Amino acid sequence: MIRALKILLCLLGVSFALLVLLWTTFSRWVPIVANHFLPHPVTLSLSDPQLVGRQIQFPQIRITVDNCSIANLDNTRISFFPLRINIDGLNLAAECMDKIKTDDNSSTEPTNISDLLNSIPKFSLVIESINLQSWEKYQGSLWLRRTDDAKLALDYRGKNISLSSLITPSGQLLINEFFINLPQDTLPNDPLNPTTVSNIEPQRIELTAQLALPLTSEQMPETGDITAHFKLVELGKRLEAKLHWQRDQGLLSVTDVEFQRELFYLPWQISASQLIVSDGRWNWQDAEIPLHGGIAFQIDHWNQTINEMKVSGRLNMLTDAKKGKANVVLTVEPSHINLLNADINFRLYGQVKYDDMVLDINLPAKITGQIVSPTVAFLPGSLMRAYGQVTPTILLNEIRLPLAGTRLSAEGISGRLQAIVKVKEQYWGDFVVHLDGTANRFNIDKGKWFWNYWGNAQLPTLAARWDIKGNGSWQDTQLTLNSLTTGFDQIKYGLLSMSSPRLILTQPLIWQRDES
Repeated sequence: MIRALKILLCLLGVSFALLVLLWTTFSRWVPIVANHFLPHPVTLSLSDPQLVGRQIQFPQIRITVDNCSIANLDNTRISFFPLRINIDGLNLAAECMDKIKTDDNSSTEPTNISDLLNSIPKFSLVIESINLQSWEKYQGSLWLRRTDDAKLALDYRGKNISLSSLITPSGQLLINEFFINLPQDTLPNDPLNPTTVSNIEPQRIELTAQLALPLTSEQMPETGDITAHFKLVELGKRLEAKLHWQRDQGLLSVTDVEFQRELFYLPWQISASQLIVSDGRWNWQDAEIPLHGGIAFQIDHWNQTINEMKVSGRLNMLTDAKKGKANVVLTVEPSHINLLNADINFRLYGQVKYDDMVLDINLPAKITGQIVSPTVAFLPGSLMRAYGQVTPTILLNEIRLPLAGTRLSAEGISGRLQAIVKVKEQYWGDFVVHLDGTANRFNIDKGKWFWNYWGNAQLPTLAARWDIKGNGSWQDTQLTLNSLTTGFDQIKYGLLSMSSPRLILTQPLIWQRDES
């Protein structure tokens, strides 16, 4: 009996010592075990745990990918029975996601969604602050939980985004509330009064939805219907979107609620790796001229991550004016979608007609940078050309805008800016003016723009030839006319006769615009 007691005490002592050893070395052996389950080259590191009341506390947990910190968790606290996890802060770096390597040869069995949800125990996860780098505007708090009334429930609350959703015991996914305020730099801005952006209510999108979950992760529900309502604050419109599908095909339509006018009609088909929209239509009656056209696009690898998806498509716009009908087309070459480093080639070409004016467009271009704040670089061959009757007495023979090498971003226009204007005035005669300069992040009252200009005209009324030449700049709020020389070879009008009159600017003319 005494010997058995000694053995029991020895086992208890060894067990206690082993537990103490495991606890004191927790931050060393747990990452080693976790690395066997994490995709290469993702690694886990954490600080030594602490016992605070009935909770286990980790001051710092970090997940890295090739020395790039993809996630930092601050002050994580875990308690059991029931399982509760509270995290003060989570900082995410989306750019590190590109470094995670996937094994194309690995095969995984489809996940049974119902079994997965049923296997989740009751728990509660609260993250007080989630901050995603490059998307700081959508910082918020998260609450994820399993309860008796919901197999899974998620709430996310932020200043510019909010989501409340749950999965019912019957397998229905309900989105009770969702809204998002779009970034301000995506809103239209008045270039002559840029301060008005801060006074505009953010563009807001709201929706609710109900969806029957599929049986496995590789399937879609056999049939389904989703109705969503969007409020476009800037346009003062309420839109209703309806999505219906049956097996591998469906229809998405968007309707103006006030006028009950269909804006988009997009029939689609889906397969294991492709989403195809064909014979789509769009219609917009709120512009100065009615606009309508067709739309078609294709998304390859739609079931992969966003960076692996490949998008291509075509959209056209039809206009009808005094000079007849016209068509302008936008084509997007097959391109991968990278939210942080886009590389999308597209071309906009065709004609737009409005009243007596015609606009010819040929703009091959490339989109780079972040999708929410991209840079558009115009490629060789980019040209816009307009002509037509401006007024009863003024005929615009041609205005040419070569844009090759020019870049457009939220900061403004950069690169070479050129224009050639040819005008015929019924009484005075023919004018030709050239403008050529260089811009650096130029917008109204922001950035820099330096230009040269020259031109000439034939003026039969005055029996004269006219010419002009000079240069200037627009730097932030200061406009400067550095040089100007203009004049006539002669003037003969009635009894008036002059020989070679000229006007020359002797010192720069400066106009300081009001910064407000």
